[in-house]
Amino acid sequence: MIRRPPRSTPLYSSAASDVYKRQIIGDNPGWGWSSSAALSLLGTYAMFAYLAPLAGGWLGDKKIGYRKGVVIGAFLMTLGHASMAIETPLFLYNSYSRTKEAFKPLDEKNVRMYVCGPTVYDRAHIGNARPVLVFDILFRLLRYLYKEDNVTYVRNITDIDDKINAKALERGINIEKVTEETICWFHKDMDFLGALRPNHEPRATDYVSQMRDMISKLISLSFAYPTKDGHVFFEVATFSDYGRLSNKKLSELKEGVRIENENTKKNPLDFVLWKPSNLEEPGWESPWGRGRPGWHIECSAMAKDILGDQFDIHGGGIDLIFPHHENEIAQSTCSNNMKKFANFWIHNGFLKIE
Repeated sequence: MIRRPPRSTPLYSSAASDVYKRQIIGDNPGWGWSSSAALSLLGTYAMFAYLAPLAGGWLGDKKIGYRKGVVIGAFLMTLGHASMAIETPLFLYNSYSRTKEAFKPLDEKNVRMYVCGPTVYDRAHIGNARPVLVFDILFRLLRYLYKEDNVTYVRNITDIDDKINAKALERGINIEKVTEETICWFHKDMDFLGALRPNHEPRATDYVSQMRDMISKLISLSFAYPTKDGHVFFEVATFSDYGRLSNKKLSELKEGVRIENENTKKNPLDFVLWKPSNLEEPGWESPWGRGRPGWHIECSAMAKDILGDQFDIHGGGIDLIFPHHENEIAQSTCSNNMKKFANFWIHNGFLKIE
């Protein structure tokens, strides 16, 4: 549950910072803010912000005069703003390196963040709001540090998914009706929580062409292979860093992997890039037959199209580390011929209700 710190706790104290760290950021080390830059500076600002009107009123009572009191109060406010402007590094916990690192964007005039958004088949629950609020805080902080016009925040909408197909069939309505209705619910709920809208909110259905192009490139570079039944799989054995984000060896990953299309895969860990569609399922024409993209390729294609081959931050819930984000790294770095896809991988923990 997200709660405000008790009123008796001064906003500028380290205790208050710890309260915010536990209750808003969470116990999981997805953010490296403890006893560092952002909360300390925000606390300093809050202290001066509260002192300014008090000083003005107190000086006014001492017969110094209202005008002088306001001037001195404004000076204290300015001092509060100046204290925030001191260059203090922003430290973030990078899931990829499993350490706190000082954040330095690739380009301070073009700070880029991509966060995995909702799969729109039903109403959002309270846990779905956790990443929205966590990365909303980071978005606001980045806009403060690097100026609003220099920060781009992308949060996708997954509107191609088997859960959506099942929901449409269950309710006896078309898929577009399900997705449009759910997107509307999601926006209303997140607006109610006060979260800012991202700069871009791409839908997977608008980027199928880019996904096909990426899959074709992976096949041409021998990182992926098509099968006779219309599937295309990424061949995990061709990517030596697979498992680095989740800090697991291939042998460990094989034990927990779901075996699908066992007869057509070269390796149980190989993941789907394209799958065939029957007449009742959404589908697009492709060199491998009528079908639809796999889930993992969606984010890789949308992030590349909007943010480029490499960007600063990729975020999401901790449950996405494997397989989703692990697979994104594999297909994106191989397709883009880059050593890195995102410089920072940041994950929020689960919401705990006591």
